[in-house]
Amino acid sequence: MKQMRKCDATGSILAELEAVRADIKTVVICTLKNVEVEDEQVVAIASFVFLLMEVVGKVEELGKEVVELGAVAGFTTPTTPLPS
Repeated sequence: MKQMRKCDATGSILAELEAVRADIKTVVICTLKNVEVEDEQVVAIASFVFLLMEVVGKVEELGKEVVELGAVAGFTTPTTPLPS
């Protein structure tokens, strides 16, 4: 446990989640503009997108908490020595 280090992937995960959130919005808007859907389908699509966005939001919160816990625990970013 004394040798635990912070993983560099955390920052990129949060950035990827932001990108996923934007992608979901773009895909849904483009799809709804190009496809005729019935009222029942609109409700189903809206419910699915809402739940998907909720999942993304919860994962973002979890990622932020992991970063905060890493800071409290004092994890350090591993460095690789430069070849001589």
